[in-house]
Amino acid sequence: MNLEHVFVCGNPALDFAATLRARRTARFEMFATPDRLDAWYLESGIVDAVSPARPADVERATTVREAVYQLITARRRGADFDEEALAVVNDAARRAPAAPQLTHAGRWTSATQREALSTVARHAVELLSGPDVPLLKECGNPECTRISIDRSRGSRRQWCGMESCGNKIKAAAYRARRKTATVATGDPGADAGRFSRARGAGRGGAGRDRCRRCGRRCGRGRSRWCRGRRRWALRVSPARTVYRQHRRGAILREPVWAANEAQATGS
Repeated sequence: MNLEHVFVCGNPALDFAATLRARRTARFEMFATPDRLDAWYLESGIVDAVSPARPADVERATTVREAVYQLITARRRGADFDEEALAVVNDAARRAPAAPQLTHAGRWTSATQREALSTVARHAVELLSGPDVPLLKECGNPECTRISIDRSRGSRRQWCGMESCGNKIKAAAYRARRKTATVATGDPGADAGRFSRARGAGRGGAGRDRCRRCGRRCGRGRSRWCRGRRRWALRVSPARTVYRQHRRGAILREPVWAANEAQATGS
């Protein structure tokens, strides 16, 4: 699994709770070493510098993280808060948070481990008591347990992130559809062949788009001219195409390819 920290949930408290990945299956711990905790504080942007973490700091951070996750899950499901988890988060938030300072270069926030953890706990308090509670949603990937804020239009967000979960689920669904089509038809290339015919792949294929110059399936595509022809097409609307003759500028109301076919059949 990727060891890089990811911030896709929309709130530092949610990203902090998501550092234990795949809680229902593999349970992958992102705070395996103290330096990974330091890296999260810096990469999240809540502090610019933090004192080096010790194993006791990691244990304290994971305790607060699990309490935050329990409270978030309870609020999302409309259940009552667990009293022990509530006490852990409130105790961490009661301590002094990281205080920003103004320097010649701009804002700078330096903190100890307890101050950084207090800042995360305060983010959790603000989140769980604010207007974003109805927007909390768990990722649609069954293996993922990230909870994010769904601010999409119509609440259509399904995944915590496309790169981490969305693309993986969509690729798996596509492979399942191809496998089903292969079993149903008995042809391993059935799905690929249907895609090729729909897009007109293959030189001279029946599904190839007609040339915009001569109206034939000459293999040059819609945006190129074929050999030995002087006409080109100007698409006016999806329902009607006006063909012009390249040199004289005369407008031909009848599509060129229809006139060619009519002449070939003798009608």
